[in-house]
Amino acid sequence: MIENYFERDLSEQVRLARRNGVKDFLWKVPQINGNERMLLRKMSRVLYESNVENAYHHWLRIKPQTEAQKSALSIPVDTFSEIHNLTQTYLSGEGSQENLKKMIRDYREETSIRGPGYKWNDEHQKSQRESRSLARLNDSGIRIGIPLESLSVLAAYNQKRPEVSLIESAKNERIATINGFGGSLMTLVIHDSFDHFYMANHFRDSGIEDKYTNFFDSVGNPTKTDLFSREGELIASPAYAYRLWGMVERGVEPTITADRAHRLIQKSQQYTQNQLDAMHHLEQVKTDPQQARKYGYIITSVIIELLEQRRKQGFIRKLNKEHNIIDNLPISDPEYLSFTVAVIRKLSEIEPHAFKAVSNNAILIEEYFRFISTPDFKPQKQEELPPNLQNRIVLNKKNDMPTLVLKMSDMEDNSISEKSTLPVNVRDWIIKNPGFTATQQPLD
Repeated sequence: MIENYFERDLSEQVRLARRNGVKDFLWKVPQINGNERMLLRKMSRVLYESNVENAYHHWLRIKPQTEAQKSALSIPVDTFSEIHNLTQTYLSGEGSQENLKKMIRDYREETSIRGPGYKWNDEHQKSQRESRSLARLNDSGIRIGIPLESLSVLAAYNQKRPEVSLIESAKNERIATINGFGGSLMTLVIHDSFDHFYMANHFRDSGIEDKYTNFFDSVGNPTKTDLFSREGELIASPAYAYRLWGMVERGVEPTITADRAHRLIQKSQQYTQNQLDAMHHLEQVKTDPQQARKYGYIITSVIIELLEQRRKQGFIRKLNKEHNIIDNLPISDPEYLSFTVAVIRKLSEIEPHAFKAVSNNAILIEEYFRFISTPDFKPQKQEELPPNLQNRIVLNKKNDMPTLVLKMSDMEDNSISEKSTLPVNVRDWIIKNPGFTATQQPLD
């Protein structure tokens, strides 16, 4: 039964893998690197055209929405031809149907170096086994560390650019250890602690989780089982996209508008109260162009992010009451779209409070990274630690790296900024840029 799902999924997985391969060629061009993923999707489709002249004709017909997009689309013909040639070589070789199918089939069986394969994720979603549940994480906290052998990486950044946040400078390094998972991308120290952990707590406390109990039961109950599972991204992605919205260029218009989101929810075969509430709210949002753009952009970003998760981790499955697979979760599932609308609405109401939690989180992690990467660093007694790190660092054995432990109370501590030992410009930059880890592109 499950094998049939894998075969049915194969063409979609090939499409997503191929698009990712082409995206890598695009990002090698400085004028293109860092542009909106919505634009990259349009560019990728053009490069599939085998005839370079036809492809360039379609390229010129893409309408830029911002100055950055105009620059990206105005690359010289020679540069376009080079990208096109790389793409066509890729499509006939590594990115061919045959090779991509083999790669994806291998990954199902966990033979890829990328981590647990699709089959493992399916079994994990069905199992209802409690591992990194919200309750357990509230007890243990989010635990962040850096291996001893990676301290030199942080120290080098700190020495070269002390005026820039270490998290920002090292954002593309895979040197963080988060809850025991080594080799994690540095941007995930904020994603895991805020988008997953903080927001899951907030959804529970604000009543959103209770309203969506049936939906989350149908996708494996990530708050009760594993908050960092494949399906746990359903909780984190709207918060991540909300942070991303804060950095959007003026003029960028979303692929999925608020009006289209409304129509997608309307396709539900039987409206839930959640869907009725979301549609009613979107009716109000549509009357305000800026709010409509905001909702549309965040919803579009969530869908793009879930497609990326689908590529890397496989389809999130729909489960029956016995938690057996019955289908795939549609990317525009009406109940999930309604959840996304509810999250945007709630985050809009509490934005100063939420962004304060983001900055508290980042300040504590930044202080920890700077503390452990100083030349004369050595484990000390709690009272000898910087004020913000006292009782938030676990001092392990003499030669082990101390671990930073973050809990909800730490993110909501109003004294963090005041007690910070960071350079004032670094602290203020972190506070002013709550979305800086929502992109891999350097901001400073």
